[in-house]
Amino acid sequence: MANAQKVMTLADTAQLIAKVHATAAKGVRFEYDSTKGEYGNLASYFTAHKDGKVYGVKFPKYTYSNTPTGVKTRDNANLTIEISTNDKAGRDDYAALPAFRVWDVNATVDDDGVPHVTAIDGLDTRFKRDGSNGDVYVMTCPGYYKLESTSTHNGFLYSDTQYDGYAPLPGVLLPDGSKRP
Repeated sequence: MANAQKVMTLADTAQLIAKVHATAAKGVRFEYDSTKGEYGNLASYFTAHKDGKVYGVKFPKYTYSNTPTGVKTRDNANLTIEISTNDKAGRDDYAALPAFRVWDVNATVDDDGVPHVTAIDGLDTRFKRDGSNGDVYVMTCPGYYKLESTSTHNGFLYSDTQYDGYAPLPGVLLPDGSKRP
């Protein structure tokens, strides 16, 4: 006989699935809060879109080699950017990666240093380049970096996830030291 305390009914399963989907969907899109006049779920959006990949590059120290050529490492190793021309579109493997996405936004910054995004270019009609809806900024996800050094190379690692030993990029922290929303 099955333990009644460990059995899930079909209704229980459906409720659990609905709850998971509702929670996961809260950061899927940017959501504009018309009562506040700003986008209110930026932190949820960036959390929902993190991929945890680590993009690296390393350069030889001059004492090891006088070549300035770096080598891409980790998840960065096989990514490419090709220059576009009027005749031919280039390739940009970074464009769709969450850690490298950027948006032009209108925003204000309050007295505590907290940014308030009022419009996002391409997502709504409120975005203005003339400053009439706040200053124009470039918004990206919070990023974290780590510098590594061996006897032969200096390395730089970047991720949208804060792993042990990774420091927040400038702009991730508010003036009081807390993470920005």
